[in-house]
Amino acid sequence: MKEGLLLLAVLGALACKVHADVGVNDDYFLNAPVSFECPLVLPTTDDLFAGNATDDAGDDYLGAKLAPDYPAFTFFYCWMTLFTALPLLYFAYNNRFSPVGEVKPFVPEVVHDRKTKDIDNANCHQTGLCTSFVGQFLYYSILLTLVGIQVLLLLLVMCYYFLLDRERLKENSPHLDLSWNPFEDGPQSLYAFIIAWAVCFSWVGFFKRPQSLQASFMRRCELREATHVAVFIPDSRGVELLVKDGVEWNVTHIFNLFHHSFDSTLAFLFSEPGHKEPGQTAYCPVERDINNVRYFEFRMRRYNFNAETGAFQPAEVYMKGTAADLLALKDGLTSAMVRDREAAIGANVVTMENPSLVRTLLKEFSRIFYVYQNFMAWSWFNYSYWHMGIVNTLVYITGGVTVSVVNWKNAKRLQQLCRVEGTVEVLRDGRFVTLDQAHLVPGDVINIQAGVAYCDMLVLTGEAVVDESSLTGESMPVAKVSVDPTNPHEFDPVHHHKHNMIYAGTIVINQDREMLREMFYGKPKKFQFDVEVSIVMLILLCYSIFSFSMTIYFLNSQPVYGFFFAIYVVASSLPPLLPTVFIVSEGISAERLLRKRVAVTDPHRILMAGKVRVAFFDKTGTLTEQGLDFHSVVVTTATAATAATATGTATVSDSTTTTTKVKFDEPTKVPTGAIARGMGVCHGLKQIIQEGQVTLLGNAIDRKMFEVTRFTLQSGYGTTADVVLDAATGQRWAILKQFDFDTKRKTQSVIVQSLAAADGGGSGSGEENNAVYIYTKGTGEALKTICLPETIPSNFDEAVSVSAKSGVYQISMGLRRVVVGDGETSMTLAQLLTCTRDEIETALTFVGFINFTNPMKAQTPTVIQQLKDGDIRTVMISGDHVLTALYIARLSGMVHAESRVYVGKHYDTASHTVHWVDEETGQPVTLPSWTQLQQLDNPVELAFIGHVWDELWRHDPPLATRLAHFVRIVGRCSPHTKITLVECFNQQGFMTMMCGDGGNDCGALKTAHVGIALSDAEASVVSSFTSLDKDIGSVVEVLKEGRCTLSSAFSSYKYMIMYGQIETINQMVCAWFAVTFSEWCWVFMDGFWVITMAFSLPYADVAATLAPNRPTSSILGARTLSSVLGVLLLNFLFIVLALGLLYLQPWYTCRQWGDSVSIADVTAIGDNYESSVVFLVSGYQYITSAIAFNFGFQHRAAWYQNWRFWGFVVTWTVIHFTVILYPSTLSCFFRVNCENDNVLRGATSEDLVPLQNPWHHTLMPLRFREILLVVVIMNGVAVVAWEYCVVNGPIAAWVQTLVPKENRLLGGRVASGRGRGDTAASAAVPTSDEEATAQEAARRLMARDLQLVRSATSGHYDRLDIDENENEEEADEGVAVVGEEVVEGGEAAADKV
Repeated sequence: MKEGLLLLAVLGALACKVHADVGVNDDYFLNAPVSFECPLVLPTTDDLFAGNATDDAGDDYLGAKLAPDYPAFTFFYCWMTLFTALPLLYFAYNNRFSPVGEVKPFVPEVVHDRKTKDIDNANCHQTGLCTSFVGQFLYYSILLTLVGIQVLLLLLVMCYYFLLDRERLKENSPHLDLSWNPFEDGPQSLYAFIIAWAVCFSWVGFFKRPQSLQASFMRRCELREATHVAVFIPDSRGVELLVKDGVEWNVTHIFNLFHHSFDSTLAFLFSEPGHKEPGQTAYCPVERDINNVRYFEFRMRRYNFNAETGAFQPAEVYMKGTAADLLALKDGLTSAMVRDREAAIGANVVTMENPSLVRTLLKEFSRIFYVYQNFMAWSWFNYSYWHMGIVNTLVYITGGVTVSVVNWKNAKRLQQLCRVEGTVEVLRDGRFVTLDQAHLVPGDVINIQAGVAYCDMLVLTGEAVVDESSLTGESMPVAKVSVDPTNPHEFDPVHHHKHNMIYAGTIVINQDREMLREMFYGKPKKFQFDVEVSIVMLILLCYSIFSFSMTIYFLNSQPVYGFFFAIYVVASSLPPLLPTVFIVSEGISAERLLRKRVAVTDPHRILMAGKVRVAFFDKTGTLTEQGLDFHSVVVTTATAATAATATGTATVSDSTTTTTKVKFDEPTKVPTGAIARGMGVCHGLKQIIQEGQVTLLGNAIDRKMFEVTRFTLQSGYGTTADVVLDAATGQRWAILKQFDFDTKRKTQSVIVQSLAAADGGGSGSGEENNAVYIYTKGTGEALKTICLPETIPSNFDEAVSVSAKSGVYQISMGLRRVVVGDGETSMTLAQLLTCTRDEIETALTFVGFINFTNPMKAQTPTVIQQLKDGDIRTVMISGDHVLTALYIARLSGMVHAESRVYVGKHYDTASHTVHWVDEETGQPVTLPSWTQLQQLDNPVELAFIGHVWDELWRHDPPLATRLAHFVRIVGRCSPHTKITLVECFNQQGFMTMMCGDGGNDCGALKTAHVGIALSDAEASVVSSFTSLDKDIGSVVEVLKEGRCTLSSAFSSYKYMIMYGQIETINQMVCAWFAVTFSEWCWVFMDGFWVITMAFSLPYADVAATLAPNRPTSSILGARTLSSVLGVLLLNFLFIVLALGLLYLQPWYTCRQWGDSVSIADVTAIGDNYESSVVFLVSGYQYITSAIAFNFGFQHRAAWYQNWRFWGFVVTWTVIHFTVILYPSTLSCFFRVNCENDNVLRGATSEDLVPLQNPWHHTLMPLRFREILLVVVIMNGVAVVAWEYCVVNGPIAAWVQTLVPKENRLLGGRVASGRGRGDTAASAAVPTSDEEATAQEAARRLMARDLQLVRSATSGHYDRLDIDENENEEEADEGVAVVGEEVVEGGEAAADKV
């Protein structure tokens, strides 16, 4: 910039040395001889104190001084000094010289909470605070000073304008007493304003240091006497940084060193207590409840004062013991017990401050950025620039109000999630009473009513049907049954007692409150620009200091005017709308997503969606359809001795052992015998009547399985058992006890008793009346371990493996008949019902398989392909068998057809190695070396069984982290396994996305940076995004919207930076020539143009597809810097070019003024050619820069589709080009290309102000106006070409090939334009017709793969022998056979699914 200014000086010197009388072609100038001598000379030091510069009234600017003995300013100096020193002395006394009270450890998380048990609470502290007279006096004095500063600046501004207009006031109001004004003239008033402004700005900025100004003036004390508690939480446990690249970390590290040094200095001055690491301090008021218990609340958790420890501790009444222990509480609580528990934990409410728009506004405008903008606005109100003061004030208030309203609406929406009102029937003192839900305490016995559940409850008796969609995302209602008293496990609402729990408010286990705590106070994730924005602010601050110094130097002949003009330059360098661009972009995007049926609970996550690198998917209900389709059952056959066992005649004591070979029978679609009875009774279904229709509630697989049997269910009530009826035979079975599905055991069991037939006869099937049976179903692996070995077919493992490979969802069934008696020779029925689950699920007879198919969703291949085209690695984490998941992965294109998949089957803790097998052959294999895995042509993908990954992650996290890059599938996942997989990539700095349908996916949905729940619950606390139509295509929409929003937000951010720098250059050029623009020019540049351009840029729509790269999230990245600096340089060069062309015109005359006019008279120095040319060229740069930044560049729709933006562009272009070409009333509005006959009233003047130059016009010849228009157009073309062709075009692509960026995701290395292992094969996105064809092929594929199942269960596990004719037929139908895998598309199977 310095070189450019020197170039301007040279051009000006050359032009001003020309002395001639010249006529020009334009008629207006034919007889207008002018002098080209320019009186503009840089002042010397002697001139600086010559005292010959005056204002409008003839006052001496340089000689004016403030009277040093003026009482008001003496008081001002003393007050500011006193209330700077006294607070610092108080802080030193309170925290350093005479601290009172011990700093105690603080426990922000309950250690026994399963969700937070591994969180380190070290370095968290609590300190007692109480009010004191001295502290309160100082605090209110500071507040009074803050208000007084605003009043003082207002009075000084009023004094200045009073002095400017005093002659008119004397003339119009001679009786008016004007002696109140303390200043002799305008310059003295301005000097006073400068001193007060600088002192007050520094003082306010200094006292913005404390996190809480009020708490800073509290006296430290013992916690037992505290009225407030200061809770310190270190940043290391509360913030997740999402920047892990080396270059960015180096820059951030340098900035952090600078920040730490500056912060340490301020911490020393404020005598802040030292901490081992940086963090945040929250100040919590201490309250007393009705039981006089002292407590405070922090992040939705109550902390009671413990007199023994002398500190505040988490309030809890933890429900411990087994189910039997909890059932002992069924008689309810006494009033005394209630009082004790209320004293311990308080009311059953989630305390959340009601969002107030006023408080939100105050919080936003108290930020240091708005403090800065406030003082910048005050500086504009002087020098007849009050109109610009109003404009700038309105601009930064608009920005602050916009951000505040968005934050307030978000807070209101989240508050709805925890607002609870209602009454409940509670058993107190032996009788049920109706109370407000807020009075519930842990241990209360409640009569459950229809409606909202007000707390987490354990069902003691009876049953309930619950809609948990807002909690888990699961759309289907679930049945909750009473707790089993024989369950030996400790109370565990997550695993062992999940089906007995009704989740809602808080208190018992704090489940719902924990979710809300995670939403409001969970680990904030700092995005890359969140880290870099402080560095950018520091750079702009340095630049503004440089600009301030240069402006002062240019205008050193008028130091007062120079100061104000330099402050204006500083104000422009840090635009007031800068903090709003990301908020506005997020809000626009959230509204667009809602129109696409995607609800957003955390708009900030939209930006994170733009950087997603790894996408995790659940299988069932996400990639595949929600429900399963029954296909067949496969039962075992054996000799008569064993057959009796298979039909259910074995007992606990006389189970038959035989060496007879057991084989699988042929698959059948009509279940009969023992397997049919097992399908009819082994479930957790409940029957209810809704709107006159009988409805079965429960697991979808259980419902489908039960419907196949054509049995009917008669739900019992209270102690009455559920009864299953086979209408065809009249047989009935009473379900005596149910063991819900256990995710660890992978089994579900029931105890049933055969009843007399409905017609009063026998059982109807050869079974004895009152015979008791145990039926157990679960995974093949689980059933094999609990069934008698002699009942297991020899090809059992092969059958399970082949079924899984073929995409068949398979359930294994076992049974055991139990002989009950009098308790002497055999156990009684009562004793059986008290047996543990381990005693029940043992010595079973294997019955057979139940096969289901789970068709893939039609749009799944399209979505997977689009993600791969977008360079996003896809990973499947499923609860199904790993080979079943692999089948869907191949079918959807997630795994390449030619890839080899190694499955981690076992982890050896002794040798810390994983045992791998080839999924195709089932034979052990050795994993390739690390170097081979990283090769581009490596065909190996990895898959894990869930428990193997858990062991690896627990014992060898570094190895797990390295192998995770090559993992494609993890089967048999528990919820915890899914969380650790997502967390593994999070810790490496990758943006992650999780898509699931609720239930077991909740943890992973919340752990991922972007969680997308396929649920119809609009107010879900599961994830930040909810697809209300349960459409997996919403994943692509969210990611496209994220990239569009991130790109648009950065475009707006770059535009705001560009606007500030263009204006800074304008002002510095004006300072060099001692000129300025007219009032309306400033209004349009700082108001209309910047607001309309900045706020319409984010309305760019999303691109049609995901681009193969992600938009930048680095403000300091090469792409962003090259964009901003390149456009800025081009704009500056065109300003230089325009001024050079102006100087070469024969009619040009330099700016002139007489001795009676000061350059500080801003109304007199604006009517000249220099300011006209600079405004016409640089003014349109506000528009062309926005045009350049509006281009989509892969992530946004075509530039012309942003109709709002182009509407403003066309409007401003027409106005601007008209002002350039045609002298008219419109051009006179800006005092450009104007003569006195057409002059208009200014923005602030009441009368017409003539053009104040010797030639009384600012007209330029038509030929030069045309040249100027060409310069303006060339400027626009240049910046557009730079942005389109260089920054985001072929030149940038060429530069990237020279310095390629390392792909840190090793499993996604790019080869031949595609990611290895991330190519489904063709980049083409299937059309709707192709999707239908793919679905038809998938159905054919499923039917063919069931031949493998039949072959396996028949003991013939060989390759399918397919003759040539069959191959040709299948190829014609779009299905080909590759080895043992069947894939779509014939020879094109490697190219498109």
